[in-house]
Amino acid sequence: MVNRTWLTHHPQTAQKFLTAIVRAHRFMYRNKAATVPIVAHATGFSQQVIGQAYDVLLGHEGVFPVNQGLDAAHIATTIQTMERYKTLTGTAPAVSSLVDTGPISAVVRQLGVWTGDPRWH
Repeated sequence: MVNRTWLTHHPQTAQKFLTAIVRAHRFMYRNKAATVPIVAHATGFSQQVIGQAYDVLLGHEGVFPVNQGLDAAHIATTIQTMERYKTLTGTAPAVSSLVDTGPISAVVRQLGVWTGDPRWH
């Protein structure tokens, strides 16, 4: 997340960062055998623990986005939850006013859309 002023002044930096993140996520989904040792080394957890976490988080839940990643329905649910718990008062903002999908849309256009899994919409 970045503020709009920063994004206005650094669109290429944002796009490069998002390109790296999307490529990393796609690598992880394609390469469990390479991902597990990298994450184990970085975190200090055993490869067995990381392998189990991988199976749940990537294999079952698909927690890392490979395309847009920001689903307007999820953002709307978050806004509703904030209203329910009174952490958001006043008029709720429109989802479109909160998220600028321009940079990630450009990245996905450049890299191509991943399909084949309903989690990757």
